[in-house]
Amino acid sequence: MTSEPVKKIATFLPVTEEMLEDVAGIQSYINARLTLFVKIQEENSLLNGAGTNDLVGLVSRIPANNKGLRSNAASATDADHIFRAISRVREAFLEPDGIIIHPNDWEGIVTLKNTTANYMGTGPFSSEAGPNLWGMRVVVTTAVAEAKPIVGAFSTASQVYRKGGLRVEASNSHSTFFQENKVAIRAEERLALAVYRPAAFAVADLGGLGAAT
Repeated sequence: MTSEPVKKIATFLPVTEEMLEDVAGIQSYINARLTLFVKIQEENSLLNGAGTNDLVGLVSRIPANNKGLRSNAASATDADHIFRAISRVREAFLEPDGIIIHPNDWEGIVTLKNTTANYMGTGPFSSEAGPNLWGMRVVVTTAVAEAKPIVGAFSTASQVYRKGGLRVEASNSHSTFFQENKVAIRAEERLALAVYRPAAFAVADLGGLGAAT
């Protein structure tokens, strides 16, 4: 039996009272900004949350022997190391369906060229719908550690439960905001992360350290 507590993710945006009164369309601006901030925090919590007042993130749930995976091939590329992680996920009897990777690592993969200076992939003029590698969707984000891409069976081995939607509230009682004619606008959401099979996730090592396990 495992309990997954629902945790709150919140952020706030300080604005002046004059801005609220004078700027046309301020509501849509504030909603867009706050939604972005919450999504950034949500992404970080789902991956790296440390528990207690935060979610227990995915990274801390992945078994130790599923981390730092590298290909043994002498001429292995970053893509090869990622495929080693794909193979490890398949050992958990689930098919991986996604890769989360840092922008700098993804740049190194998509700009690979052969000996005649042609791109190994589709190049900068591809019409493909979204990045992919080894037939899987790739999510590029700074929320994942550089040189530590995550491979997983996300749709079958994990699930995010949401309690209600995004809630927005405003108050001038934060700090010295009342004196300064400012308003703190807070957006928050409540969610829980369930990981049904931790072994269905693996972390490759693109940093040149260690060997395949």
